[in-house]
Amino acid sequence: MSRLPHLMFFQPRLPGNTGSAVRLAAVTGARL
Repeated sequence: MSRLPHLMFFQPRLPGNTGSAVRLAAVTGARL
């Protein structure tokens, strides 16, 4: 994939989901 997605949080409420998104960004190289 030549273009990677960007992940953005707007008022995150669930810490587990936030942690999962951070790990996903770290593994895929996406910007957070």
